[in-house]
Amino acid sequence: MAVNLNEPGHKVLPDKPSDKVEIPNAEVQKMNATNAKSKLKQKNRKKNEMVIELAGLALNFEAATKYNMGGFTPNADGEDWILGEVEFRARGKQGSETTLTFFLSAAAVVNV
Repeated sequence: MAVNLNEPGHKVLPDKPSDKVEIPNAEVQKMNATNAKSKLKQKNRKKNEMVIELAGLALNFEAATKYNMGGFTPNADGEDWILGEVEFRARGKQGSETTLTFFLSAAAVVNV
């Protein structure tokens, strides 16, 4: 059966929306810029962080200690890292784990 597109009951698609988005005032523009900057900072926060998971309990690490990394990645080699978090998980039969979270030192962040 043929379809007649000239019938009045035929549905017509709406016009294509315009690509322009008008922002009403400067205050809203400022809020949008602040939100974008905040999201970018949040996204880049992980760049200055390194997490290492070790099997077993490693009790020889202490938080707030400065380490100089070598042999991990080119981004981490030669930089000073501060051990921010040490997390121990004792799980019985599953085995224990130690998670170390290092943060790039403030002096290295300023030089980036």
